[in-house]
Amino acid sequence: MKWFAGRNLAWKFAALAGSLLLWFAINGANDLTESVSVPVQYRNIPPDLDIGSDLVEQVHLILRGPSLLLSRASTNPSPVVIDLGEAKGAGERTFSITAANVRLPGGVTLMRAMPEQIRLRLEGRASKRVKVHVRFDHVPEGMQASVDEVNPAELLIAGPENRVESIREIETDKVDVRTLSPGGRAHTIAYLPDSRVRFSTAPTIAVRIGLTPAPAK
Repeated sequence: MKWFAGRNLAWKFAALAGSLLLWFAINGANDLTESVSVPVQYRNIPPDLDIGSDLVEQVHLILRGPSLLLSRASTNPSPVVIDLGEAKGAGERTFSITAANVRLPGGVTLMRAMPEQIRLRLEGRASKRVKVHVRFDHVPEGMQASVDEVNPAELLIAGPENRVESIREIETDKVDVRTLSPGGRAHTIAYLPDSRVRFSTAPTIAVRIGLTPAPAK
């Protein structure tokens, strides 16, 4: 019976030693420093406002902590969250990136962020209808293409007021006239070059194109 108790005690000591080694591996004094790239999320944008400035999409975080926890933070990084819920109107706002903006494993600390601040320009949200401009491709030599019908002729766009107002027309992908149906019909897609402006309706365009001899030069 004493031999059994001694063996059981040995197992307990071995388990305790293993736990201590694991604790030191995670919480030991030999912390490391690592740079991690994380995405930026913008949340709680007021319904009457929009972000008019270019967005910072990633920041670099300088983290310090035990190797095991740093590895976990870099393998599955949490985003930096910029909360716009307290914005009351249009104008510039600067947000400092601190530990409150990112979720980190316990034992890992944020030393600094690069950049340390993000400045945004908030604008009123606007919308308007914009004319669709149809483009052509592979027009046969000696012929000219013209748009006989385009549906819809205008598309509704929305976004930051200044960016929306600067857009005068929307171009489509080029229509390959070699692929026209017997009635001269085809479908194409309109494109917005400004990523801060979006379509309020589907950008699919139906067109009917006519081909006629080009005027003699």
